[in-house]
Amino acid sequence: MKNINKIALFALLPAMTLLFSCDDKDKATGDSNLVATKDVKGTVNIPFTGVQSSNENDETEYSFTITLDKPQVAPVVVAVHQISGNATDGKDFDAPHSITIPAYATSATGTVKILKDDLVEGVETFTLQVGDITTSNAGIPTKTMSFSIDNYLSPNLDLVFDFQHEFSISGTKYDLCGIGYDMDYYILDASYNDTGVYGAATVACPEKITITPTTLPDGVYHIFANIYDDRGLVNVYHDPFKIPTTVEYFRAGGIAKSTFAQETAFIPTSIEGPSSNLHYVITVEKMAGVFTLKNSVPEVIASGRIASKLDAIVAAAKPHLRK
Repeated sequence: MKNINKIALFALLPAMTLLFSCDDKDKATGDSNLVATKDVKGTVNIPFTGVQSSNENDETEYSFTITLDKPQVAPVVVAVHQISGNATDGKDFDAPHSITIPAYATSATGTVKILKDDLVEGVETFTLQVGDITTSNAGIPTKTMSFSIDNYLSPNLDLVFDFQHEFSISGTKYDLCGIGYDMDYYILDASYNDTGVYGAATVACPEKITITPTTLPDGVYHIFANIYDDRGLVNVYHDPFKIPTTVEYFRAGGIAKSTFAQETAFIPTSIEGPSSNLHYVITVEKMAGVFTLKNSVPEVIASGRIASKLDAIVAAAKPHLRK
């Protein structure tokens, strides 16, 4: 019985060798029996001509397609890269660095997207080339597409009023926002009358407001701070400290995000409690879609001219302060 089994085993060995030899060779050497089809031709199909101009705020997308005249048994990888222009890939636009047509497929699509940013900048341009000498397994003539990106100008001016301050009483540390200290900001017109715009007169810390085309008509506006609630700080013995306001201002596409420190002469202190006194912070001029920020000198950010009237200008606004 054992001899019969040995004979049967030896008889099977040649067939087993034939069965596994090809696979073993491929695994050991990386050789493949797949042979790419010769003379595969491709085209880059761009459904637009000339320079494509768009506003960055629209975040427009542009698609293009690479098509083969017959499928390949191996993937076809086509490079995409920027060949000119001052726009930055990944910041101003998003484009693939390559397009892969899978094996046995005849086409693949790529998309270029214009990206929105918040920078103040001029018109940006870029040109992409699809295809180069690195393309393998197919012959694809290179093609280019060009773009122009217009800067987005927001109609709004964003203002953030930060009055946060850390202090110590009897060795214990506190901060104004943490104790619920409340500083409000009021917008007065050129004659120091209350405008009724109270977007920055809330319980928030910091206070924020966005001036839109409909918030205020064209004109000159002066913004003042008022201590609405000091949480009893004025009645607690402590080393007095100043509470300056830092104004962060920003208009997308028009005014770069930056900060302005309230002028020293107008900064309130911790020994001032809630009262009708207002403290000048900044002046905003709005005219024909243009915002100009000024201080009390006047100088353009810093620029504005108010100084001598500060303590007497709040009477008209005080009756409208939030309850």
